[in-house]
Amino acid sequence: MNLIENSLMNISYVFIRRELKSTSIENSHINKITNFVVLQFRLSPKYVKFGMGSLVILFLTFTLALKFRRFSGLTFKNQSVILESWKNSSFSPFSDFIKYVESFTILALYDLDKRN
Repeated sequence: MNLIENSLMNISYVFIRRELKSTSIENSHINKITNFVVLQFRLSPKYVKFGMGSLVILFLTFTLALKFRRFSGLTFKNQSVILESWKNSSFSPFSDFIKYVESFTILALYDLDKRN
């Protein structure tokens, strides 16, 4: 697991918490969902990986510059605010990046829910 994949997992975890409005989900389910998001990234064509990887690095740099902390070290509220600001950004690559992670997270979450 590298920095980009760990960051995708952290972002995905925030979306899981927001969607469920609590943290009452088993760790094994969280791992399955976040691993699904990382798998989709790994299976992407190289040009998509390069673009997504670049956006993750920009995202982490933005967070560090804005909050003086890594994204994973922020409170849930601050993480949500940053994700929402990127999701609503007028710069399409930022909003598309967040929507990409959110879409795969929600897809995996409800797919897992249907299986159980």
